[in-house]
Amino acid sequence: DYVFAWGGLNDTILARARGLVIGAIYGSTSGFTAAEITAVDDWFAEGNKFLWVGSDSDFGGASYINANMSLILDAVGSHVYPEQISISDAYSNCNASYRVVANGTSTDPYVASIVDGVDAVLMHGPTSLYGMQGTDVITLENTTIENVYPLLYYGGSATIGDSDLVPPVANNDGDMGQFVAVTMEINAGDDASGVIVVSGASPYGDYQPMTTNEYYTVPLTGMTFVTQVFDFGMDYAMNPTPVTP
Repeated sequence: DYVFAWGGLNDTILARARGLVIGAIYGSTSGFTAAEITAVDDWFAEGNKFLWVGSDSDFGGASYINANMSLILDAVGSHVYPEQISISDAYSNCNASYRVVANGTSTDPYVASIVDGVDAVLMHGPTSLYGMQGTDVITLENTTIENVYPLLYYGGSATIGDSDLVPPVANNDGDMGQFVAVTMEINAGDDASGVIVVSGASPYGDYQPMTTNEYYTVPLTGMTFVTQVFDFGMDYAMNPTPVTP
């Protein structure tokens, strides 16, 4: 069963939830309230929960979007956050550089079932992700964090553009490379039984979500990816392994 939280997030609507998926929220006055952040934090702290936080680019100077999503991630103790930048790709896209197609997947056998059959996921107007270890910023492309698994990568021609006054923290404006698009963190939360997924675009809703199967005649495998993330993440949250695989 699933429920849309049209009225906002609170203890009542989260009471029976095992998983919570939050897409990027638009509107500078539509951010999470302190009560909503507390409600999500309390819910996740109960343990055995699956949380997916989607994000977006800073196109047009919209730095409030990822700042808002980071409030939730910070509350639950995530080690991954969205950059305040825009990713574009002149080659791997759906007929425009901002309609980015992420085409790289993890080679780690532990998450093989999540990326099986996945080779092209639409990340429409997305950002990249970086890690935090205490106060240290981690570039996820070449540094690992315990229990954090990059699942999806942008192509080698993906390029960072900075559209606001908030600079990126892990990379620089104009950098090009296979930046991380989606991560999964296991053994998360106060009792190390939660799962946190962070993505550089929204898995549902939005202008064009990650679940899009075809766009501008480009075939995509985003629905396969998103459902396999759900299957793995929800199952792991209910049956966590106490040690890192």
